Amino acid sequence: MEVQAGSQTASQYSAPGLWERLKRRPRPHGLVFLRGDQDLGTEANRQLAEQEGLPDLFKR
Repeated sequence: MEVQAGSQTASQYSAPGLWERLKRRPRPHGLVFLRGDQDLGTEANRQLAEQEGLPDLFKR
């Protein structure tokens, strides 16, 4: 769990921590795919999923 200030709720604040956590976890024990909806459904997050070889469900 990562606690952020109340003014830092957008994915621009939470996504870096999410990606660091995903990189530390072995793939068999990690995510099967990344669902890119709401605030996490950004082009930057889609590109990171592609770079990491993580299948995604993003609206294109």
